[in-house]
Amino acid sequence: MPGKALSKLKKRSRSCKEQDKRLRDAAGLWKKEVQHWEREVATHPDKDIPQPSLRQFSKAHNVNRTTLARHTNGAPHTTKAESSQMQQKLSPEEEGALINAAIDQGRRGFPLTHDR
Repeated sequence: MPGKALSKLKKRSRSCKEQDKRLRDAAGLWKKEVQHWEREVATHPDKDIPQPSLRQFSKAHNVNRTTLARHTNGAPHTTKAESSQMQQKLSPEEEGALINAAIDQGRRGFPLTHDR
């Protein structure tokens, strides 16, 4: 039996998590690439080795150039889920408690409806 279709909220949440992971991965790779370039320049001072381009790198890894620069320069950063936490009415613990209460009510034979 196929699974349920994902809601727009679930799809958006999954997309944000994937984007955050892609950005973290790209930031790590960029740091390694810059370190490699610095080692090459130090070991071969007579060669003209071009500096890696953040713009080209960000395009190749499908991440925003400015955001990638902030991540690699050590600016404090949070995920979209963490930054939107302050705008929510309920804390994650309260959300969990409310969900568990609704599930418990349903198991007892008193499912939540729009009337209640």
